[in-house]
Amino acid sequence: MEENQFGRVDVLYTESIGIPGKRIFRILADRKSGSHATLWVEKEQVFALATTLKKIVLENKQEKSSTEKLHENNESTEMNKHIEFTVSQASISYQEESHLFVIQFHGISEGEPLADDEKSSQILEIAIDISLAEAFIEQSLNECASGRGTDSVSRNSLIVSGKVNPSTNGHFHS
Repeated sequence: MEENQFGRVDVLYTESIGIPGKRIFRILADRKSGSHATLWVEKEQVFALATTLKKIVLENKQEKSSTEKLHENNESTEMNKHIEFTVSQASISYQEESHLFVIQFHGISEGEPLADDEKSSQILEIAIDISLAEAFIEQSLNECASGRGTDSVSRNSLIVSGKVNPSTNGHFHS
């Protein structure tokens, strides 16, 4: 099992590739140091991550910046590292002392196997501040809502992102 701790990332966003109805999704995380990760996920995982993070952000909304302690730890991680794997599960926590949201992704890498394994298990831990969390939530929900819109995840994304008002069976007016 390979554990990777990126610390605080500078960029985090969701991207979909392909035509509506047959899209594949990935989450991209980048650090200014040159390290980056490509995490392949299902649409349902993106939606679940965004909605769960939204709940945690609303519960812990603070306008404070992170502590220097995390910044120092962030600088000690490897430079120019690239990680890519398929996510099987993710967890989110909030660190009150640093006012950061920590997301841990678990998955399987199809790349270089460890020992006799065909695939190697991977863990990636990242930290984001509230402004990046809110941007990621909005962008991820919009990405889930775009496309065909006939599946339950797309419909729920339209409601959560504020594009559809289920009470009036239609769109919100701007």
